[in-house]
Amino acid sequence: MEPPPDLNIIKTFQAKGLLQQYRLAAPLAFKCDRCLQDKKAKLITAYGGQWDSLWCNGCYGNHLSQKKPTA
Repeated sequence: MEPPPDLNIIKTFQAKGLLQQYRLAAPLAFKCDRCLQDKKAKLITAYGGQWDSLWCNGCYGNHLSQKKPTA
C-alpha cells in the first residue's frame, strides 16, 4: 500500500521483515497500533505495508530486540 500523498517522506529505511520505517519532514500525530499510545513523531513505522497500522519507534526497537537471531 502506498503512503498517503499528504505525507512528506524525506527518507525510507531498509525494511526489516514486515516493518518499514520512514522519516517525515514534519511530526505526525498517530496512535501506535502496538502499544496503543498517542504519539507525535517524525520517525514512524508502517507494519505490513498498512498505513493504518503505524508503530512508534519504541515499539519498533522493542520488537526487533526480541527477535531470535537466525543462523
